[in-house]
Amino acid sequence: MVDDTTRGDAFVTDAGDLAALQGVQHIRGDLIIGGTDLAELAGLEELRSIEGSLSITSNPNLTQLQGLQGLEAIGRDLRVEFNPTLAG
Repeated sequence: MVDDTTRGDAFVTDAGDLAALQGVQHIRGDLIIGGTDLAELAGLEELRSIEGSLSITSNPNLTQLQGLQGLEAIGRDLRVEFNPTLAG
């Protein structure tokens, strides 16, 4: 059984970190996706809310935010920067 809540901050720095969040619906902290080689965020489709901030920074191969389409609420800041191949 997958726990649908992550307590504290969640860090994604590679595909393994992303896979560990599959099925998570709520993060009680920040979600920080940074310094990865990921091209997409597939695996986060179940994520509905983040109590803290969402930071997506310095991901040179990230071309889309597909995977976050179910996200309904971010409690604090949204920061998306330094992702040179992200479609606008």
